[in-house]
Amino acid sequence: ELVGHTPTERAIWVNPDDRVRFIDMLRRDGRCRNLEACFRAKDGHFVWALASSSIVELDGVQCIYSVTRDISERKEAEVALAESEKHFRALYQASQDFIFINRLSDGVFLEVNPLFIEASGYGAEEIIGRAAIELDVWGDLLDRRHFYDALSRDGKCQGLEARLRKKNGELVWWQLSASVVELEGVACIYSVARDITERKQAEARINELAFYDSLTRLPNRT
Repeated sequence: ELVGHTPTERAIWVNPDDRVRFIDMLRRDGRCRNLEACFRAKDGHFVWALASSSIVELDGVQCIYSVTRDISERKEAEVALAESEKHFRALYQASQDFIFINRLSDGVFLEVNPLFIEASGYGAEEIIGRAAIELDVWGDLLDRRHFYDALSRDGKCQGLEARLRKKNGELVWWQLSASVVELEGVACIYSVARDITERKQAEARINELAFYDSLTRLPNRT
């Protein structure tokens, strides 16, 4: 079914552009190395293959000698990973929490989501590539110490209430959770936070009222 017929006759090339690239490389270099292309099997299903070919002469006839390897499983894994990354990116951008990623070694911001940009008052170009300590984000360096102590001890930090400084100098309360993760071979801190300033202000007001109430209950010694 194959011998005596051409790949074009058998409609083996799924993408005509792959065939064009293949032929162009053979004409230019006399060989083709590691071309990833999709081929059609007899039953119609697609097979991804890694193809390497050379022009050789057999019995005085120029021929194309090819070796291919099935890489369908790898391509399927790549597609699944790309879909997963696309899904993660959509969630990352739409999250109602502040999300940011810092390099563990020096605290440099690598990624921030739109809500973090809005809440901090900085533009993305002002944040990416700079460290939190450089931007003076931590309102209290003791909070920063507790944060890194937890990461060093447990590889994560859960529910830390910390004061963060916005670009305009305003201090706000955030509840911060983070984990140490590896991204493309680099140890990073993946953090999720939310603004709890109103709650902290309400707690402070309740404590203040409770204090004054306790004063009114003291016995009158005058």
